[in-house]
Formats: sequence, C-alpha cells, structure tokens
Amino acid sequence: MNFHYSHYSSKMLAFGRYGVVVALNQKEVAKIAYTNSRASLELEAKNMKFANEVNDLVVKFVDIRQDEDETNLLVMERLYPLQHWGIEMEARQKFTEEFKQKLTELHSAGFVFNDFNRTVIKPSHGQTIANNVILTSEGIRLVDTGLSMLKDDIGSACFKEAVSNELGEMDSVCKYFLQGFYQEDLT
Repeated sequence: MNFHYSHYSSKMLAFGRYGVVVALNQKEVAKIAYTNSRASLELEAKNMKFANEVNDLVVKFVDIRQDEDETNLLVMERLYPLQHWGIEMEARQKFTEEFKQKLTELHSAGFVFNDFNRTVIKPSHGQTIANNVILTSEGIRLVDTGLSMLKDDIGSACFKEAVSNELGEMDSVCKYFLQGFYQEDLT
C-alpha cells in the first residue's frame, strides 16, 4: 500500500531510520512508519504499553489509528523538550537519578529500550544522531520504542545482554545531561 504523509510535512517534528513523527495537536504526536506497516506499529505499541504500566519513563501510548488516506498512525503523548543547560544542576542531578531508577524498574519488569541514540554533534564531521532521550519539565523521558524488546519475546540470554549494553550507555546519557556533552563530542 502506498501512503503519503506530505500533508503532515508542515507538522513534522522528527524523522529517523524507520519513520517520521508529526504533531497532531498540542497534546498528541503520531509516528508514521515509512512502510506504513500496521504490524510494526502494533509491536511498538505493545512494548510501549508494557513500559507505561511499569512507570512514566517511556512516552505514553494513546492509540493506533488510520487517517483519511489510510496512513497508519501510532499516536503518543506530545512532549516538549527542554535544553538541559537551562535547568539548574540540582534539578539535572535529580532527573538523572530518577532516570536510573526508572530504567532499572523497566529492566526488572522485562523491558529494554535498546535505542538511546543521544545526540552527538561533531561539527568537523557534520554528524548528528537522532535523539531518543529528551529532557522535559518533569524529567528525562524516552521516545521511539521501535527497537525496544521484552524479555518474554527474546529470551533471558538476549535480554540480559541487551540490559548490560543499555546500562553501559545509561552512564553516558547521564553524563550528557550533567556535563552538557559526550566525551566523543570532544574528539
């Protein structure tokens, strides 16, 4: 099935490897998969709903729907990102501690996010990587659960390895919010 999201172009907020995110209104955004695959959006929604039952770290699932052009939309709450350097250090420290706690809760429940992809900007290389970890006025939140996994779906051994990798990346994410850059930004 062909689909068109050109009528969303003025409302586009982000794009990534597998789709675009567009604003629907002041409270909701939608992910549109490049393939318009409802099955891939349903899998992502399943994992998102699972995480939402554990805590509020992952963006809230709203529903899956089709627009008038039969484009499949994964509808989520709309978050408003803040620049971390505008937030006092004490608040950033609190947010990173809460982030660690909530991520650990998700891991304990059987969910691994698997796609932090914090922004890395190397002006000399012109490289910018998608940003799936954002800061809001309520704290750090995770968006884009397309690569997330559940322990029940992948088995204990794979899950354990994914959690181990994610815990290593977690320290880098926290340093970013506390220091304002990644070590690799300096090279």
